[in-house]
Amino acid sequence: CGIANFEPLVSYFYDNYSYLSTIPNAVAMPADSSYPAGLDNGMGMLTGKAVWEDWYQILTTYRYDDRKRIVLEYENNLDGVYSIHTFSKYNFAGDLTGKKTVYNNTDLGLTYTSEYAYSYNNWGALTRVQHKMNNGAWTTLRTYSYDEVARKSSETVFPGGSSSNSKRTNYGYNLRG
Repeated sequence: CGIANFEPLVSYFYDNYSYLSTIPNAVAMPADSSYPAGLDNGMGMLTGKAVWEDWYQILTTYRYDDRKRIVLEYENNLDGVYSIHTFSKYNFAGDLTGKKTVYNNTDLGLTYTSEYAYSYNNWGALTRVQHKMNNGAWTTLRTYSYDEVARKSSETVFPGGSSSNSKRTNYGYNLRG
């Protein structure tokens, strides 16, 4: 039961990574030693997506950790022009602690990296968001403070990572919360 002259524009792959051997120009998964590599078994999970158009073909592959959280998302233009890979890591409680995205464009000869770090207090509430580009220094983008009953008491935003023009918002609560 098929439709004559029909070609799917999007294909979804589940459970494993065997589809990679059937797609022309699919490349090996990237790795970063400071982030988990993910499991080879994606049972029950979306492991890939291919988009086929006349002028572009994109393959996205997803790898998961043992708690079924995405630890690597790899988008690859099958013409070899660009790739984007995003690594994620989590703490024991399941909070995102780091995210690193690497952009490659072979036509333009460009590669750049954007990395975020997330810090949490003992209650699991987000306390700081930091960012860095390429191998630059970490800059703080936001900080959060909480009162003794874990309600947000302040939020400070650092536009462009600069403390000189930071904006602080204080939160107050009445007896009813």
